[in-house]
Amino acid sequence: MNTSEVSPRVNKVSSGSLRDISGHRHPLWQHLTMPVVVGAAIIGILLLTVGGNAYLAGIAVETMFWVAAASAWNVLGGYTGMLSLGHALFIGASGYGVAFGVDHGWSWWVATPVTVIAMTIVGTALLYPGFRLRGPFFSLATFALPLIATTLAIYAVSLTGGPQGESWPLINSASQFVFETRVPYLIVVAAIAVLALVVSVFIDRRVIGRSMRAVADDQVAADSAGINPTRVRLIATATSIALSSLAGCFYVTYVAFIDPSSAFALDVSLKVVLLAILGGMGRPYGPMVGAVILIPTDSWLASSFPGGLHLLLYGVLLVALVLFLPQGIIGGVQQLIRKVRR
Repeated sequence: MNTSEVSPRVNKVSSGSLRDISGHRHPLWQHLTMPVVVGAAIIGILLLTVGGNAYLAGIAVETMFWVAAASAWNVLGGYTGMLSLGHALFIGASGYGVAFGVDHGWSWWVATPVTVIAMTIVGTALLYPGFRLRGPFFSLATFALPLIATTLAIYAVSLTGGPQGESWPLINSASQFVFETRVPYLIVVAAIAVLALVVSVFIDRRVIGRSMRAVADDQVAADSAGINPTRVRLIATATSIALSSLAGCFYVTYVAFIDPSSAFALDVSLKVVLLAILGGMGRPYGPMVGAVILIPTDSWLASSFPGGLHLLLYGVLLVALVLFLPQGIIGGVQQLIRKVRR
C-alpha cells in the first residue's frame, strides 16, 4: 500500500516539516521575540500589581508555577500526543532531589541544575520503553509511576523523611533560596514560566515541532516521510521532563515542605493535563492561558464560597469550558474571530 495514502494531511505536514513552507529559514530571534516580550510584560505587571500584597503575590506565584508545569506537559502531551498522567513523578522527585542536595550543603543554585540534568536522564530512561505503547496504554503506564514513587518514598526514610516528610530550613539565605517576602519567588517562578513559554514557541515554530505533530497524527506516514519517530519522542520527552523538573525544584523551596503524598499526588498530574487541554492543547500559549484564567478563578471561588460549594462551581465551570470550547480557550477565541471577520 502506498504510505502517502495513509494520511494525506500527515504526509503534507511531514514533508513540510523538512523545511519552511516558503523554503527559507528564519532567524531564531524572530521566533522568540513575542514570547520574550509577553513574558517580560507578565513579570512587570505582576511586580507592579501584586508585589506589595502577600495574598495576591501568593496567587501569582501559584499561577506562574502552573504555567511552567502545564507548558512542560504540553511539549510531550500536546505536540506528540503522548498523554502522560505521571508528570507528578518528575515534579515531586525533583523536589526531593534539590532538598537532598541542600541538606548536604549544596547551594540551591547548584543543586537545581544538577537535579534537572539527573531527572531528565532518569525520567527519559523510564519513559523510553513506553514509546511502543499507544493511546490509553501509555497513559496507564505513566499513571503508575507516581504511585510506585510514593511507596518508595514512604519506606526510604533516610532519604525522604518517610511519610512525615521534610521541611525546608526557614533561614533567610539567597544561597538556599529562602527570602522574607514573596517577590523574589515571584521573579524566579515567572522567569521559569517565561523559559517554558519560549521553549514551547521555539518548538512550535521550528522543524522539530512539525515533526512532533506528524508523529502524533500518523507514525507510519511520518516515518515514510523521513522523520525518526523515536528521536522525536526522545527530544519531546527530555524537554518536557527538564522543564517539569525545574518547576519542581522551585516549588518545594517555595512551600518549604515535601512529603510523599503531596509530592506525587494524582491531582498534580491531572492538573497539568487539565490546564493544557482547557487552555488549548498543542498550542504554545494554551497552557499559559489555561493557568492564568483557572488558577486565580479557583482561588477566588475557594475564598468566596466556603465549604464544598466552590468545588461544585469550579466543576461546573470546567464542564462548561469542555462543552462549549472543545478546542480549548484559544481555539474557541480563534473560531470566534474567524466568524466575526466573515
